[in-house]
Amino acid sequence: MKTKIKIGRNIPFGYKLMSNSNLLQPINHQLQILKEIKKEIFNGNLSLRNGAKEITNKTGRYLSHPGLGKILNKEFAGWQNIAKKKQEKLKIEKKKLLEATKKKIREEKELEKQRIKNLKKIKYKNCTICDERKLESEFIQNKTKYCLKCKILLLEMSQNLFLYCRICGNKKKLEEFIGTNGHNKYKTKTCGPCFREYQREWDKKNKYKRLKYIRKSKLLGSSDIKKRKFLW
Repeated sequence: MKTKIKIGRNIPFGYKLMSNSNLLQPINHQLQILKEIKKEIFNGNLSLRNGAKEITNKTGRYLSHPGLGKILNKEFAGWQNIAKKKQEKLKIEKKKLLEATKKKIREEKELEKQRIKNLKKIKYKNCTICDERKLESEFIQNKTKYCLKCKILLLEMSQNLFLYCRICGNKKKLEEFIGTNGHNKYKTKTCGPCFREYQREWDKKNKYKRLKYIRKSKLLGSSDIKKRKFLW
């Protein structure tokens, strides 16, 4: 930027008076900031008052908004109308963006409500064997409390299947429980040692009943017992 002659009493913004002369020396930093702010005002991004404040804050040199307006009037005739149109355009764009954002938020909330509603419709159950939470469709309806996968393992008398004894509470293999098949073992849930201990205790407490059952089994044949015949 070239120096220029001082005209009038005031020193223009962006210039300083050279010592012992009537010439004004440009201050490049201030003039660059002024140029940027003028562009922002012209594009409608800043008002005249806010532009003047920005210049003061960035340069440390005070410039009033009427003074900034005079600078703009000299350089751009009718800049107010152009800036006003651009401001209105920006307001419309901001309004559209805000409406689009609100619409997106509403849609996301609606989707979340629908997701929660669908989750409530899905029912889960805990399998009493594998102790896993599974969909209700993986169980036999209204019959068993174990899943279909565990049912297959029960029928196959799998070595990988474990149950908790209802008496001692220990986790043991399926083969250690009493019963002729996997389903019976699951129903009794009593391991061999606990069952034998229980049987001994019962025999001690119910000697008369035990003798009665022995006598009955001797008098009746196996076919009669199966037919549920009674002697007394």
